Amino acid sequence: DRGSRVWFPSKMSRSGNGDKVDLHDPMMEEYQERKKKWYLDVKNTPCARSALVHGILGGVAVGLLYFARTSVVRRSCDFAVGGFVIASLASWEICRFGRAKQRADVKKTVQVLNTISEQMAEGNGGLPATTTVIADRSPTSESESGL
Repeated sequence: DRGSRVWFPSKMSRSGNGDKVDLHDPMMEEYQERKKKWYLDVKNTPCARSALVHGILGGVAVGLLYFARTSVVRRSCDFAVGGFVIASLASWEICRFGRAKQRADVKKTVQVLNTISEQMAEGNGGLPATTTVIADRSPTSESESGL
């Protein structure tokens, strides 16, 4: 139905009778504000700063090495840009993977703590006698941990 289509650029919607209705949704306004300034907020974007620094250093290194071997400026600049892109993307992906792994570890830890809390509430006194939580957040038996 084309009459109820939402127009994002002007935040206007067409009602069933063809009149424009202004949509003052605070969430939509916040989304539009963030969408405008995402590229200005590099310092608060996780992994962005390190990816840019690694990309710049990688691009400069590749460009200088290529120039030292060939003495061709234009081709060296091409390699420098390629080095920047590859180093930035590699650094970005490695950092994001690490953050995802850390997030999964935190989620697992919260689940273990919730389980312990539930067991204490039931009166079991916490962990079962054969299980110990060690530094890597994985349950093992007491005989394996040496306790």
